[in-house]
Amino acid sequence: MNMKFCCKCGKSNGRAANFCRSCGAPHKLWWLNFAYSASPEIAKPQFVVPGWLKTDAGAYVLPSLVVTVILIALMAFWPENITASNNSPLAAEIMTKVPEQQPEETIKEQKDIITSTPAPTPSVSQQNPTSQENTTVSIENNDQKITPVESFPVQISDNIYMITGQISAKSGISIRETPSVNGKKLGMLKYATKVAILSQDGPTETIEGIESNWFKILAGDSIVGWAFGGFFENIEEHILPGKAPVKIKQFADLFFGNKDFQGKHIRFPLKFRSQGPDTEEEEETMLPGDYKEPLSINFRESVETAFSLISPENFTLRVRGKESGILVLYNFEIQADEIFLVEVLDLST
Repeated sequence: MNMKFCCKCGKSNGRAANFCRSCGAPHKLWWLNFAYSASPEIAKPQFVVPGWLKTDAGAYVLPSLVVTVILIALMAFWPENITASNNSPLAAEIMTKVPEQQPEETIKEQKDIITSTPAPTPSVSQQNPTSQENTTVSIENNDQKITPVESFPVQISDNIYMITGQISAKSGISIRETPSVNGKKLGMLKYATKVAILSQDGPTETIEGIESNWFKILAGDSIVGWAFGGFFENIEEHILPGKAPVKIKQFADLFFGNKDFQGKHIRFPLKFRSQGPDTEEEEETMLPGDYKEPLSINFRESVETAFSLISPENFTLRVRGKESGILVLYNFEIQADEIFLVEVLDLST
C-alpha cells in the first residue's frame, strides 16, 4: 500500500490524504505533489507531474512559460522601449537632456555660417567706453549670445595725490617764472631739497647734455614756478586720503553725474590730447555742436580716482586703472568761483 510521508514532520499518511494527520501541513505545495515510497528509509521526494503535463506536447509547456515571462519582463523595462514611448514622462525627460547627434556635415555648415557672418556694427555707446549709462548688449549669432562686460561705476574719492622729488644738481637749480632758461628767476633751490612736482608736462629741452621736460613745482608754502626736470631724482607719488577740498569733490560729483550741469561747465573748444609710451602726441578739439553725449569716467575696468591741486586756479582729476593701463587726466580751471573743464589728457598704455 502506497503511503505519503509528510515533508514537514515525516509521519506517514494515507495516499488520498491532503493534510498531515500529525502536524496538519498540506501535502499540496503550489501545483506540485510530493510523493514518497512506502519505505521510510527512502524518503526522497519525487515530483509527481500532473496528468496534463505527461503528454509529449505538454513536456515543453513549462519551460516555454518561464521563458515567456522573462522576455516580457525584459521588454517592459528595456531602455529602448522607454525612450521610444512619447507618452512616457521618463522618456520625455531623457529626450530633453540628451540632444540629438548632428551629422558632421551639418556641424561643418554651421561653423561656416558663423565664420562668414559679419559682426554687427556696435552702437555709439558701445564704441565710447566712457558712456554715461551702464548697458549690457546681447548679440545673437546662431543661438550663441555674447554679453560684453558691464562698465564699472566709479565713486569719486576725496583723495589727493602728490608727486615729490629732490634736487640732484650739486650746485642747486633756479626756479623760473616760465619754463625756459630765459624765464625770470624766482629763487634758488639747494641740492637735495624736496619739492612738490605739480606737473611734468612742460616743454622739452636739452641742458648740459640732459634731455627732459620742465617741471612745474611748489617750493615751500607759496612759491610756484618752473625748474628743469633733468635735475631731479627720487621722484615719488604720495596719496593723501580725505584731503581734497569739499567744494572740489562736490563739483566733480555733479559734473560727472548730471549732463545739464556738465554742459554748462565745459569751456569750448575742449582739448583732447592723447599720448602713449611709443606714440606721438595727438590733439583734437570738441566744439559745442559736437557735444552730444556726456563725458563719463566709467570704464570697462576697475579704476581709482584722486585729485591733484596744481594751483589755486587749477586742479586735475586723475582716473587710473587698478590693474590695467588706463590713465586719464581731466584738467579744470577755476575762474571767479566758477569751474570749467578745459582739457582731457589720455596717457593710457
